[in-house]
Amino acid sequence: MKNVLAVVMIVLAGGGAAAQAPDVESSSAYYEFLLGRHLDSNGDLDGALAALERAAALDSSSAEVMADIAGLLVRLNRPQEAIEAGERALRNDPDNVTANRVLGSIYASLAQSGRASAAARRASAARAIGYLEKSDPANSPNVQLLLGRMAVTAEAWDQAIGMLTDLLATEPGVSEAVRLLAEAYNGAGRRADAIQLLETHADDSSRISQMLGELYEGDERWADAAAAFERASARRPRDTDLKVRMATALLNIGTTPSLEQARAALREVAAADPSHVRGMYMLVQVERSLLEADRAEAAARMMLAANPSSVWGQYALAQVLADREDYRGVIAVLDPVVAGWEAGRGDSQGLNPVRVFEQLAVAHQGLRDYDRAVELFERARQATPGDVRLVRLAAAAFLEGGQPDRGVQLLEAFVEDNPRSAAAYVSLAEIYIQGGRMANALGIIDRAATRLPGDTSVAFGVGNALERDGHFVEAEQVFRALLAEDGNHVQTLNSFGYMLAVQGIRLEESIEYITRALEIEPDNPAIVDSLGWAYYKLNRLDLAEQHLRRAAAGLATNSVVQDHLGDTLFKQGNFTEAALAWERALAGDGDAIERAEVERKLEAARQRAANQ
Repeated sequence: MKNVLAVVMIVLAGGGAAAQAPDVESSSAYYEFLLGRHLDSNGDLDGALAALERAAALDSSSAEVMADIAGLLVRLNRPQEAIEAGERALRNDPDNVTANRVLGSIYASLAQSGRASAAARRASAARAIGYLEKSDPANSPNVQLLLGRMAVTAEAWDQAIGMLTDLLATEPGVSEAVRLLAEAYNGAGRRADAIQLLETHADDSSRISQMLGELYEGDERWADAAAAFERASARRPRDTDLKVRMATALLNIGTTPSLEQARAALREVAAADPSHVRGMYMLVQVERSLLEADRAEAAARMMLAANPSSVWGQYALAQVLADREDYRGVIAVLDPVVAGWEAGRGDSQGLNPVRVFEQLAVAHQGLRDYDRAVELFERARQATPGDVRLVRLAAAAFLEGGQPDRGVQLLEAFVEDNPRSAAAYVSLAEIYIQGGRMANALGIIDRAATRLPGDTSVAFGVGNALERDGHFVEAEQVFRALLAEDGNHVQTLNSFGYMLAVQGIRLEESIEYITRALEIEPDNPAIVDSLGWAYYKLNRLDLAEQHLRRAAAGLATNSVVQDHLGDTLFKQGNFTEAALAWERALAGDGDAIERAEVERKLEAARQRAANQ
């Protein structure tokens, strides 16, 4: 009877391979089982389930029938009933392949649910692995891949590495397995192996290139990250997020060519989606870095045109206006934002409110409204009470407003509340220096030494603050004391030597200090710049150029370093390259240069180059 029914069902199904024989005890149960499979093949899932349930009622010991029921319940989106059916099948036969695979698939789905907690996902993944390992994975690459994915989700890194390595040995073209294996390597602390694997398969898929870029980002290998994201973007040209990731890496490189390349990518984002907040905000920052004030403002206003309530757009516009010292404009833009927050309207949209308060405070400080500036700095401090930088800014506002004692009191209180903060002591010393109280500033070093024994950062910070404010005698006193304690204190060797070079005095001594620092840190471009500048002051231009070119390559966005190189090249008569160096200086961070003076030198170089 069983054979006849099987033939009948094959005929009804239109021929083909015979169905796997179920472990059933009666011909009636077997008939219902085959009918269920036939109805399933014709798309009648409800009818198939009814037939299989009749088969199960006729023979409750059949694991195969219950396994088929579990599979149907999954497809009918009834996962809890499917789990119960699968577990019942395994009570009848713990090694049933179909039931183990169904249960493994259900728990794998739960492990990949975005609504579950990380702990719940890991637990579901571990259960999925237990079932899937009994589902004959050797005969199914898809199940092997799912096993690898579950091991990664469960953070069973060594297990995942073993599974995925075996899969790639037999199925080398599975890019998803490559990505998962790289994730497992990274999770196991084998970052170099992850990068090497992805580099080998970088051209296989955009996702692999993207993952490689992300690992490069983590290592701050910005040029490599940009190239990886560019490869990924070439495969997914409509993916604006990839273009933004590439631009982020280029922005971190910081050279003028990389900034221009970032701008090109971000303009594509702007053309495709002007409401892309991060992309548009970054475009504003790139234009600011390239000193394209009008274009930066246009990008900020484009953000606001796409979304007038965008806090990021308002903040970006305020930054552009602050660059122009249009402080009233900054206040006009940001005051309504703060007022809205105070009235409970809107939110920060992911922007740290401290940045808004700080920008507003700087604007009021620029208008000499020091009381309001301090109030806003204090508002910012309430959000980040341990931020010494904000305390220093508030103290500076008091100083500029003619209330130096209040600035000192503010920092003194902060030091007492944060007695182990080296930065707090240095900030207090700075406010003393700016107020002309040298003895108090120098006394900070001894105060800090009692609370931070063995910490040289306070003394070094005070020495640098003295040097920046032009108190060279006192700075030398501090630097010499530091070197008496530690003759190899590399930062002091460099700062002391550079200070002498800037003054143009005792240049041979300057070179001796800087050379000692360079012996300790031979690849530090800041020290290389110091040595180059000392040689420039000695008029040894060949050595100056050699070192300053090297420093400029390592500190492409450092305006001072580029200015030093420009001075050297100009003095050598290389006006074209001098102009390029000064262009980079103006496009750089802008710190510690006189912009008008650099612009004057740039114009002179261009004129001399044109007349050569």
